[in-house]
Amino acid sequence: MQAAELPGTGTSSPHVITFFFKPKEAIPATLPQDELLSYINTPSKFHYALLQQHRAAETTAGIYILYAGGITYSDSNGQVTVPRIQESDELTMIITARISPVVTHGNTVDYFTLKDGYPAQVYHSRRVNSTTTGQLVWSITEQPLTTIRIPSFALVILAPPEAVILPDQECPAEPGPNLILPDIRIDGYIHTFAPALNTIPISRFFAQFHTWLARTDGTYARIIT
Repeated sequence: MQAAELPGTGTSSPHVITFFFKPKEAIPATLPQDELLSYINTPSKFHYALLQQHRAAETTAGIYILYAGGITYSDSNGQVTVPRIQESDELTMIITARISPVVTHGNTVDYFTLKDGYPAQVYHSRRVNSTTTGQLVWSITEQPLTTIRIPSFALVILAPPEAVILPDQECPAEPGPNLILPDIRIDGYIHTFAPALNTIPISRFFAQFHTWLARTDGTYARIIT
């Protein structure tokens, strides 16, 4: 059981959006047999692939996420959890290394925009019934970049777009009020130190999500505020 709160509002939500960053497989599980044997029979190639996968696994932690006025980062397992604020089973996801605030009336932020000179990719995620199987699935499609303005309830992943891989086909989805997104793959090594520094100028405009355990009726619940 999880409870969540929109940062700075005191408005509670009992549901969450969650997903995992996972390293891109150094040796894909679906390799043809002859290619797999090539890895196995070439120790240097095999060990290099495993080293790259281990190095990539280290970078799934510490990736910053912005959502609905809050800021957080992936934990040591690569998991991200934020309160679910919108009721829709659809979510806009934006991947870019930096964003900029549009400030009006002193320190009041009107909205955020993509930062000039930094590439960005936009994805639309929908939890729907598959037209082919009838099963509940996630359908994720890349969208054209038509505006630099970031929607209020977009989930922003602060990372180079070329290093982040979203599924390009339908993925099984879980029913229920929590949005459990498919795994997002990280290709190569993301230097999380630089994005962390990049969040300093804008961090004062966001509230930090916090996670803690609360005991109720003999059970523990994870609370996100």
